[in-house]
Amino acid sequence: MKLKKEYTATLGLLLITVWSAVQYIFLQNVPDSVSTFSFLFVTYLVGFLILAALQFKKLRKINKKVLLKGMLLSGEVIGFNFFLVIGSKGVDSVIVSSLVSMYFVFVTPLLLLLKKKVSFRSAVASAVAIIALILMLNADISLFFKSVNAIFLIIADIFFATYVISISIVGKKEDAAVLTLSQLIFSVLFSFCGWAVEVAIGKGSFSFPTDKMFWLTVLFFGVFIRALYGLIQVSCQKHVKPVNASLIFSSEIIITLITNPFLSKLMHKEYTPANIYQIIGC
Repeated sequence: MKLKKEYTATLGLLLITVWSAVQYIFLQNVPDSVSTFSFLFVTYLVGFLILAALQFKKLRKINKKVLLKGMLLSGEVIGFNFFLVIGSKGVDSVIVSSLVSMYFVFVTPLLLLLKKKVSFRSAVASAVAIIALILMLNADISLFFKSVNAIFLIIADIFFATYVISISIVGKKEDAAVLTLSQLIFSVLFSFCGWAVEVAIGKGSFSFPTDKMFWLTVLFFGVFIRALYGLIQVSCQKHVKPVNASLIFSSEIIITLITNPFLSKLMHKEYTPANIYQIIGC
């Protein structure tokens, strides 16, 4: 029974990894005129409304303890998405996915800091991940120092690594829908506050573009990345160890490399074909 649950959970994590890999091509539909927090707000709001409609009865089960856990997870995932959005602007989706997939490098050190058990295999996998990252950056490590986008995406990696570990710790005994709803409540609030600050300092406005591709992106993010992704991740990580889960998530670069040519043509976006370094690193 335990093996069956772990197998099913692994398939669930693979499914949301596919969604995660596809999101980078959709991000190219977000105009530069749309502020980061306004995009986060509208997508989190859509995600919350959809999940609340599907799990309406679970709203009454949200208590103080779950709210505190939701606030913690929300802070981590808001940090991840904020740096992901600003770091991916003007960057090819394969490069974005390459950098974001390497968050696994930070999982082992964070587990050690938390005095959690880490296997030798995890250390080896981290070393392999670092080599793969260098290859996927065309063996040019200077990119880390000369590209502010790369720095932003690495910061996003750290946030997501802490998020993956936190879910395994705080979500183990909680109902997945209740915890995800709690997280979305705070994500909506935090992102709205951030949006208000952007408007106050002249970096945004309380408006959205009418472009249909933008709203298609909002709908995709709201349904698959905000609502269903969180629900499935919390449910599945109860049965999969953090290191194994992070290994599954790091495979998104492979999916991005495969789907990028097709999706780019479908959405009339330019893309840079993968080179030999990226293919070997992948």
